[in-house]
Amino acid sequence: MTPPLIVLMAAGQSRRFNGVKLAQAIDDIGTPLLLDSYRKLKGFSDELGAELVVILGAHADLLASVLPDDAKLIYNSQWQQGMSSSVKAAVDHAQEVGAESLMISLADQVALQPEHFHSLIKARCQPNTRVCGFYLGSLSVPAIFHRDDYPQLLKLSGDRGAKPVLNDLYKSGNIIVIEMESASFDIDTRDELKDWLAACPSNKALTQQDS
Repeated sequence: MTPPLIVLMAAGQSRRFNGVKLAQAIDDIGTPLLLDSYRKLKGFSDELGAELVVILGAHADLLASVLPDDAKLIYNSQWQQGMSSSVKAAVDHAQEVGAESLMISLADQVALQPEHFHSLIKARCQPNTRVCGFYLGSLSVPAIFHRDDYPQLLKLSGDRGAKPVLNDLYKSGNIIVIEMESASFDIDTRDELKDWLAACPSNKALTQQDS
């Protein structure tokens, strides 16, 4: 089965964080959140033989500097229009490279591990199978879309992301849903970052420095 194009969303402004959240250290060796998410997806994509790209927008120069030099980057010049603009940038690239399917993940879902991404792939019984995570009573990314979904994804607007398309696919019985509680923990505020650091024993040094 042809692997999906994998896209890591990292274009937001981080308004609620009051700073560049994706550049913040999330462990005791100072690994930036974006780099941690990238490394997890990079190992996964390499196993699949898939292309991995990162969508940047706000703080693009700073965030590009924390990624490896060979990381494939796409700049979303419309990032101020919300998450939907990054979804459109991802779909545009998917169409350019002729990707049969597209996997979308968010850079701030710090608790996700490679096994969660593998669970999406394992659930794909056919090439046109769509799969998404389910947590907090809602369908959401990480998710794998089929090329037939691209037109609907391109119609999105505002900051809602791909959720409306996922809901439509679910109503029509065209998507496999996987319970993925770990995806529910994302970092939007400084308090959430502190909670993450405090919950990880190896991060105690960072938590003490930040207090």
